[in-house]
Amino acid sequence: MQHEQWPRLQWRWLDSVQLSTVVLVALALIPTGAHLAELPTKLGLSHADYMTVQSLYSGWALFGVVIVGALALTALHTHLVRANRAAFAWSAFAFCCIAGTQVIFWLFTYPMNVSTENWTVMPPDLSAARAQWEYSHAASAGLNLVALVAAVMSVLASRPFVSARVLGAIERDIEARVARTYADHIRSDGPARMSSSAVDSLSWNTFGRTPLSFRPPIMHHPVPS
Repeated sequence: MQHEQWPRLQWRWLDSVQLSTVVLVALALIPTGAHLAELPTKLGLSHADYMTVQSLYSGWALFGVVIVGALALTALHTHLVRANRAAFAWSAFAFCCIAGTQVIFWLFTYPMNVSTENWTVMPPDLSAARAQWEYSHAASAGLNLVALVAAVMSVLASRPFVSARVLGAIERDIEARVARTYADHIRSDGPARMSSSAVDSLSWNTFGRTPLSFRPPIMHHPVPS
């Protein structure tokens, strides 16, 4: 029983990681996406109005928890699907995109936050500081969107599918198992014929075990049709 349950537990673990990864990567897109949507309007604001609007972002630093979680889960997912080239490549690309947003933040966005004391002090050249801050967020939004697409593509690439050839192999395996079980029953119980219900029961029990033996292991390539 434990041997049969182990593949199921593996799949549930992978399902949980993949769902959490996609959700956190999507959540990481929210703040940068909001900045991107606001960019055209904010660049046209007067200096005084811009400084007033910047105060609305107080507390947005908490999104850093989401970004750390997205980085950790994409790294974990990349490790779990490492045996599947396509899934691994997409997941690693998603991780690199999210990591790239952090490079942009610490090199271009954060220095503007420091020089303006989180936009409570107007910098000497507000136009340049505003442009650097806004466009760095726009670049991060693009990377976050690409990361989300890559994470979804990785999940899709890691999901096995059953081709007609595999289905045929499963059917042949079922028939062979039923035949062997029927023969064993005849040898142990004598020449008496098995009832149709007994044969149906054997077929059902055999089929119930078959998917585990034929289920593609986690991270294996799908079998082409």
